[in-house]
Amino acid sequence: MMDNNFDPVREYFTKNGNKDEVFSGIGDYVRKVLAQHFPESDLTQPSSSEQHVRTAQPYQQTKPIFTLQEQIIELHGFVIVQIPLAEDLLNHLIMEANTTHLVLYGLPSGEQKKIKLPSCVRSDSAKAIYKEQLLEIRLPKIQDDHYHQIAVKRG
Repeated sequence: MMDNNFDPVREYFTKNGNKDEVFSGIGDYVRKVLAQHFPESDLTQPSSSEQHVRTAQPYQQTKPIFTLQEQIIELHGFVIVQIPLAEDLLNHLIMEANTTHLVLYGLPSGEQKKIKLPSCVRSDSAKAIYKEQLLEIRLPKIQDDHYHQIAVKRG
């Protein structure tokens, strides 16, 4: 609990009137109050970058962090990627695939999501279905179980 008798004006302005001590005292008071509300932070220890006076920066709204929680299922003949996704995001989503990766564009964060596939797939035969807020991309595996003889050239 904060001491109710603590008066920052009386404590810091009456020391000796030194301007540097006054501003240092105010900073100490602010860190003390913030440390009571955020005890696990490093607010009580000024960093080296806080030694200079900071200028006010205009408020910039940041985009909320958006992450996809994909699940990859590997079956005998398919690789299935399941992604929980709100329907309104589906309209902006663009998907591309090659034999080893699935890439999603148009995410709210503005970034792309690259998903490494566990097996080589035939990207030209991929199919995607959206049902009950779940996007399922089904990619058939490349099936080549035949052995091929490799000739060695002598140089």
